[in-house]
Amino acid sequence: MWGTKPFADEVTIGPDGITLRWPLGSAEERYSGTWIAWSAVRDADPDMFPPELRLTDGRTVFISRERQAELAVALTAAQVPVRKRGDVWSNLLEPFLDIDYDEVTRAGCESKLHAWGFDDQEIKQIRDRVWDWMTALTLATSEWGNYGHHDVLLAAGNLPAERYLAFRAWADTIAARAP
Repeated sequence: MWGTKPFADEVTIGPDGITLRWPLGSAEERYSGTWIAWSAVRDADPDMFPPELRLTDGRTVFISRERQAELAVALTAAQVPVRKRGDVWSNLLEPFLDIDYDEVTRAGCESKLHAWGFDDQEIKQIRDRVWDWMTALTLATSEWGNYGHHDVLLAAGNLPAERYLAFRAWADTIAARAP
């Protein structure tokens, strides 16, 4: 149903880094690459859903949740800093969940977004940009729990490769604004 997936089908976690294997022709392969040395990882959050590697060049790479425990051990062994950061995309995508987006929820999300430097106009522009994709994703999944960074990428996965790559870089920049 969805095109490009933001996480690799196969992952090999080793002492020097991670090998990622993508479907043939995947735009995500061009973005994330097939090899990530631990030295290229600025920090990571193995407990995020899905686990995230934040690279020194600003890219975020997602690893399957099924590999979370193995990833956590490898991060420790490689002395990669583990850092929790605010989930910008979760707060931006809250209105798309299949639940009531009441005033209390809205105020909580927007308060966090404001603290991370987003103003009301930018919040609206971002939500408008992803509106069609996220609405389609919600209709297809009836998601009511949580959307995040990887979900907006999944929703945009049917874009032509060059547009997906530009969107992917933009989405990572948005996510990186939370400390």
